[in-house]
Amino acid sequence: MTIVKAICSSILLFAMLGCSKTHSPENEPEKPSPAGVVRPPGQSIGQRVEKVIGKEGGTIEAGDGRLAIVIPPGALDKNTTIGIEPVSRTLIDRPENKTLPAYRLTPHGQQFLQPVTLKFNIVSKELAHIAWQDDKGMWRGIPRSRKNESTNTVEVQSSHFSDWTTYESIYLEPKGDITVETGKSVILRVMSVTSMALTAEDQWKEEFFLEEPFEFPATVDWRIVNGPGNGNIAGVPTRAAATFSAPGFVPDKNPVEVEAKFALKSGGYMLLLTAITIIEPVKPGIQLRINGGAPIYFEDESLSPGNSSFGSDGEYPYDRHSLYFNIAGGKAKGIGTWGWDDLPETEDHTTFEYIAKKPGPRTTYSHIFRASDLDDPHMSPGSIRITEYTKDVFGQTWAKGDFVIEKSTPYIDGQTGTPPSVRIEGRFNLRAD
Repeated sequence: MTIVKAICSSILLFAMLGCSKTHSPENEPEKPSPAGVVRPPGQSIGQRVEKVIGKEGGTIEAGDGRLAIVIPPGALDKNTTIGIEPVSRTLIDRPENKTLPAYRLTPHGQQFLQPVTLKFNIVSKELAHIAWQDDKGMWRGIPRSRKNESTNTVEVQSSHFSDWTTYESIYLEPKGDITVETGKSVILRVMSVTSMALTAEDQWKEEFFLEEPFEFPATVDWRIVNGPGNGNIAGVPTRAAATFSAPGFVPDKNPVEVEAKFALKSGGYMLLLTAITIIEPVKPGIQLRINGGAPIYFEDESLSPGNSSFGSDGEYPYDRHSLYFNIAGGKAKGIGTWGWDDLPETEDHTTFEYIAKKPGPRTTYSHIFRASDLDDPHMSPGSIRITEYTKDVFGQTWAKGDFVIEKSTPYIDGQTGTPPSVRIEGRFNLRAD
């Protein structure tokens, strides 16, 4: 079996869609030598699940159902209390993944006589890689994990316990659900947190250090997949970056599909796809939708003086609804992406609350979701982004961006039980002076 065939069959859990015996072009950006990055340990964000397992083996599952540990017979020589505790994820890859949990497996540092299997239910196909945090605080990726497309799971074997999570190895930034106003542009970049697959030898490593996100050192062929008239894309020479320019109108073929294709030094090539929706310019104020429903407007509003917080009771009558959000504790003053986060160890909270008051019943939507009344609260996947932070011709600063809350469990006055979670998305264009 050649190296190219080995990569095509194992895929290294990358989303590789085809293989050839090509190599990366020359004049690529130089990548610093990987040495690992020290991260702090995660903080508890949920209740620990525990189960006593002995010599006969057994299975334990995390409270949110995203991780199961399968301990085979003979892996333990005595009854042991095995635990899974969700903790904040200190591994850094795509900004939108910040609010995903990691899991502390206890007894911390436990060694097994035989490997145990860690099986993750992944929330998206890109999060198909597994890593653990060592005693020095460095996250280590494991290339030989196994992905099951039919069950949407990825698993790995380990002989020890630590903090574990899934991550994205190579990805397009910004993430999917990109929106660009007519006549405007957006920069796309191929990013990575590991140099794995840069050489043929890397694929055989048992594990490797994860690094700060960096622009992947490869020359990329960019193209618009669904035909002409949907804008233009121009790659940046010697870089894994391109500028997509939207047409001056909303095209019939919307969203626009963009493809990034690049060769790997280890052999073969990789394709990454993203969709870009062309929209009309965002008027001043905020627009949001709940589960894709009718737009809800808060017009002609501004951020709180001196910070990036927002609060409004809407237009008259003022008892109809209200909206509040806070970006990085009000400290965000420029372009960036912030995951939903109100953990106790930080004052830089990024939070959201929309209250529908009339007609009743009064219903509160936030960035929190619960599976049931007995479940601990979880931070929703998603984020809020400031995509433009500029001055207009009058010298006023405007913050323009969007937000998405993938799971918001509403609180409905007078209702018992846990209602289904909803998806909230929106756009804003607010004065920031």
